Amino acid sequence: SKMVTFRHTDIIEEIPDLLDQPVIIHEESAKLTGTSAGICADDMLTVKDLLHGMMLPSGNDAAHALAVHVGA
Repeated sequence: SKMVTFRHTDIIEEIPDLLDQPVIIHEESAKLTGTSAGICADDMLTVKDLLHGMMLPSGNDAAHALAVHVGA
């Protein structure tokens, strides 16, 4: 769930530059159905951008891209 991911953002304190890390969006993330942040395959966003897209528009695509980036 997106809220579980949000709860575990305490890792941000452990990795100082995490929010600024670039993330290249995979096609699988961009094609997810349901609520969306409107990200596209091959976009380059930051972890901060993905957290924003995951929480405000409740974007499944942003949550998936973030999970892929951190290896979940």
